[in-house]
Amino acid sequence: MKREKLLQLAHIAAGIITLSYGLHCFEVGNFSTAAYYLLFAIIFMIVAACYEWILQNFMKADIAFFLLEATTILYSGSLYKLTGHNYLFYTMAAAACLYFLFAIISAAEKEKTKQMPRKRTRKRRRRSSLYDNHQLNCKVADHSVIPMAGFKETF
Repeated sequence: MKREKLLQLAHIAAGIITLSYGLHCFEVGNFSTAAYYLLFAIIFMIVAACYEWILQNFMKADIAFFLLEATTILYSGSLYKLTGHNYLFYTMAAAACLYFLFAIISAAEKEKTKQMPRKRTRKRRRRSSLYDNHQLNCKVADHSVIPMAGFKETF
């Protein structure tokens, strides 16, 4: 599986986790928090859908979104801890650590590719059939060869 597809799945997973917490807040009756979490879930899903375009146009956006996802998941986990759901808190804290790790790895790879010198390749000169020896010399009616200017005679 390609690295980009794996990171795209990570954004989808963050969207699902945030969506589930937003729906939980909506059921409890905390509508303002639910609105924020549902908005973040929609943003994370849009990032997952447009992941390749975002990587091409914005260099560090991937890192920023991973950090945003990590803090969102960690904050929702801390709210679970306050309500007494310890196992959900530990699960979400582990997921947040994973997203922080994704952000650090992405930042390290961006710096590594930024510092690597590009390999310079020599342009390959293609020889056209017009520059063959047979066609460089113009033949005159008496079969004498008149060389072109700047080329050596091959006789």
